[in-house]
Amino acid sequence: MSTGTRRRLPPPAPPASLRLATPHALVESTTKYSVSPSRVGLPFFPSPRMGRGVASRSDAGVRVPRRPDAGVRPALRVYQAISYTLLAAMAIIGATNLRELGRRRRARHPLPAPTPRVSILIPARNEERNIAACVASVARQDYPAGAFEVVVLDDHSTDRTGAIVADLATRHPVVRLVRGAALPCGWGGKAHACQQLADAATGDWLLFVDADTVHAPEMLRAVVGAATAHGVAALTALPRERAESFGERLLVPQLFFFLLALQPLRLLERAQEERFIFANGQIFLLRRDLYARAGGHAAVRGDLMEDLALGLRCKRAGARILLLDGGDWVTCRMYDGFPATWRGFVRSLQAGSRLAPTYLLGIGSMSLLFFVGPFVVLAVLLLRGVRGRSLHGALGQVAALLAIRILIGRGLRQPAREIAHFPPGAFVLGWAVLTTLWRTVRGRAIEWRGRAYDAE
Repeated sequence: MSTGTRRRLPPPAPPASLRLATPHALVESTTKYSVSPSRVGLPFFPSPRMGRGVASRSDAGVRVPRRPDAGVRPALRVYQAISYTLLAAMAIIGATNLRELGRRRRARHPLPAPTPRVSILIPARNEERNIAACVASVARQDYPAGAFEVVVLDDHSTDRTGAIVADLATRHPVVRLVRGAALPCGWGGKAHACQQLADAATGDWLLFVDADTVHAPEMLRAVVGAATAHGVAALTALPRERAESFGERLLVPQLFFFLLALQPLRLLERAQEERFIFANGQIFLLRRDLYARAGGHAAVRGDLMEDLALGLRCKRAGARILLLDGGDWVTCRMYDGFPATWRGFVRSLQAGSRLAPTYLLGIGSMSLLFFVGPFVVLAVLLLRGVRGRSLHGALGQVAALLAIRILIGRGLRQPAREIAHFPPGAFVLGWAVLTTLWRTVRGRAIEWRGRAYDAE
């Protein structure tokens, strides 16, 4: 061995994972992988608190790309939190309502003894396309003979409505035709017709039905049995609404979805509860003494949504209004085609705003913010290329809303094609709300069955 001076070796290099990168190397890495330098956490990079989502420049001069959802994330998170809370409430309310309505639909109640006499009352104005099917269906009710009558009022029709009813009266002894009087000043046409019908009726119970409804033979027995079994003096029902064209399916099937998803059944029915009210003029059963205590249709003569107005009067009189799912024994085609559907919805929204000033505001805000809004937010995020929590939240909103719509639609036994029209239907309803708001602000008249009524 050599005895010379040993040669000193350099220390081994540290592993690559422990090497300190130079600022130049870090800048290159940041540029390559598009990672914000502020996330590295080294002292010579700006702090993340300098402005989240704002394009900034590091010490090395590298510009950080701006996030696509920059500036709106806090507001979006608040909106999604409110929306998810509302969706959870809608799911609970809808499921609870459907369970109770299903239980009532499956129940079978016998008629009381003695059998009460019922007057079935039908106001009709220019209904030659519908009146024959309606009158024939109620004339053939499975109800004790002599215990019911059918009274039809021809409200100055300009078509063959009166002649059709007169012919039916010759073949069905229970049918009686009444000719309407001239419309007094300050009255709505339907309210005046219904008041005349009530004055002509002889029954202990008054059943108001629309001329565009068709009834199964067990309808009368079902509603009278349910009302007496539950001990109520007022009852209304949800018919099976027929929507036979694309334009009708955009709006008509959504009516009862909004009702059952947003309004608890217990509050809708509770006496003296005026914040929640539902009474459907398509089928509305009242005991005569309650009708008199509520003031009849004379008390709501100026209201174009006379069914809701009369229901409110009944609640104030201390009555509970029982709600049933009547899809098994009542069907109705409210409108024929999209133009008639559009006019009908705008007219109803405008008339509802007259009955309750907050009606249009409530319907409008709910439909625009929480039924149309989730679809708009999702589309905007996708178009801007946003990913992450914001997009996941928007997808969850839409999925939850569609799930609730399917839940209530299937609970009401609506066909799948009607439920599938909900997304575009929400936009059409939103546009109807805006149109109604414009008409209300401009003071446009409300047109109803060929008659015009002042907006005020």
